[in-house]
Amino acid sequence: MIVKDLTLLNFRNYKELEIEFSDGVNVIYGQNGQGKTNIVEAVFFCSSARSHRTNSDSDMIMYGENECKMKLDFRKEDREEEIEIILRRNSRKNIKINGVHQTRVSNLVGQLNTILFAPEDLMIIKEGPAQRRKYIDISISQLKPVYFSRIAEYAKVVQQKNALLKNVKQVADMGSFLDMMEVFNQRIAFLGAYIIKDRIEYIGSLSKYADEVHKKLTNSSEKLEIKYIVSLSVEGINFDIVAGKEGEEIHDANVGEIEAALKRKLDASVRVEAKRGVSIIGPHRDDFVVLLGGKEIKTYGSQGQQRTAMIAAKLAEIDIVTEITEEKPVLILDDVMSELDENRRGFLLNALYNVQTIITCTDKSIYERHLGENVKCFNIDDAKII
Repeated sequence: MIVKDLTLLNFRNYKELEIEFSDGVNVIYGQNGQGKTNIVEAVFFCSSARSHRTNSDSDMIMYGENECKMKLDFRKEDREEEIEIILRRNSRKNIKINGVHQTRVSNLVGQLNTILFAPEDLMIIKEGPAQRRKYIDISISQLKPVYFSRIAEYAKVVQQKNALLKNVKQVADMGSFLDMMEVFNQRIAFLGAYIIKDRIEYIGSLSKYADEVHKKLTNSSEKLEIKYIVSLSVEGINFDIVAGKEGEEIHDANVGEIEAALKRKLDASVRVEAKRGVSIIGPHRDDFVVLLGGKEIKTYGSQGQQRTAMIAAKLAEIDIVTEITEEKPVLILDDVMSELDENRRGFLLNALYNVQTIITCTDKSIYERHLGENVKCFNIDDAKII
């Protein structure tokens, strides 16, 4: 996959911008605060329907304006494709693919595969489970658009269930409450089983490839592992066995086991959830852990080890996407080189030769020295290419 060009109107600090990318390495450089990250944010948004910097779409609309527009042209399987997104305040995303309006955001996800590596990604390891769930949800959604639909519906059902639990005293009778809980829990069990299945499979593949990259990156024999932690603890089901070997596909029969186990646990927890006023069972409570040499890297790893683990995971994503789609994704590096030592910089730079890359930085010289003619540079100053 190759991003050809990007047009922005009233996006962040850009009143208007047109930028044409090369098929190789594209370096967007300039002083801090000029709008470099805004460009890669727009590219990533066009691929994932999400920003890596904010949860509010309206934050991307230029101050004083009511709407912004992104238009991205890219090449996929030797076909020219176009994505256009208009964001309006207090309104839903307006998405067009090749000029055709899309009624579902899930139709966008998976059209263009991108992998983003930004300084904030270190928080995936350091922060709480919500950050890690968001990371794998975005990654899986690009590969399986149906996952995006399921996770969106799941979040909506859990939100509706939580509203009921918070207002349980206002329900006319316990019978009505239990009937409504049964409806919510049935849907949560069905959707949750597939979400758990897809996450376990993805984490298995990610762990396998990330360990291979990590060994090359560090010249170390220490094993890097990424393990999915299922919050659901039930008798008679071992999720390590259900997951099978690293990256092995979970069959529908296993999904049925997960669904049944999840439903039993949900039914048994109705009164506890009513007392707490919140849904406590399901994949919205799950997590994953990164281990180095068998020890949790969040607790026992240095900042350098944590950063190296995330580099390994991001580069592993390239292999996963390529294996599944038979096309290289677009790699986005948002101001990451300044935090890496010389060895890790060299390894990361060597990984850029076979994948289109869009990089932001303050100093372009390291890329010009290492990659030579394979680099196209854009100097950004005050939201303009100069």
